Amino acid sequence: MSYILFVNPQMLSQTGMPVQGVFLATIIGSVVGTLMMAFYANLPYAQAPGMGLNAFFTFTVVFGMGYKWQEALGMVFICGIISLIITLTNVRKMIIESIPTTLRSAISAGIGVFLAYVGIKNAGLLKFSIDPGTYTVAGEGADKGSSSTYCKLSSCSRIGRLQHSSCLGSSCRSCDYYLLRC
Repeated sequence: MSYILFVNPQMLSQTGMPVQGVFLATIIGSVVGTLMMAFYANLPYAQAPGMGLNAFFTFTVVFGMGYKWQEALGMVFICGIISLIITLTNVRKMIIESIPTTLRSAISAGIGVFLAYVGIKNAGLLKFSIDPGTYTVAGEGADKGSSSTYCKLSSCSRIGRLQHSSCLGSSCRSCDYYLLRC
């Protein structure tokens, strides 16, 4: 979950939002959400902002529809009020239970693929523009020879090797490896 602390500000700052403010808001939101899950719901779940909604906010609402980030945040506030009402009236639970189990699993897999895509793009292995059909993959103009790209790939490889060997804290150890080496 710690990836969100770095990816969220990077994504939302593209809209013009201040990076430091988004970073701090991400931390505060994660802490408050996790504490609410612990003490109000009595569940051992950590909470953080969702990547899918952040991508929708940035690329669809702000870039695609042309709203300013301030206007988009107003819409997020209104949606939060609606979500609170739905949750308090148990409509949310009924909606979730009506989704088939296979679809719920597919949604989780889709989020994983999206996160892998964001990682590949940020590692410099894939570049694209808003213009459809224009993209570049490694070997055709992407950051193929960059030492940073190789460092990111070796860190991902390290995560895979450590997880395969059932090493506890493999993601954290690989992040430390990346931070110290790169």
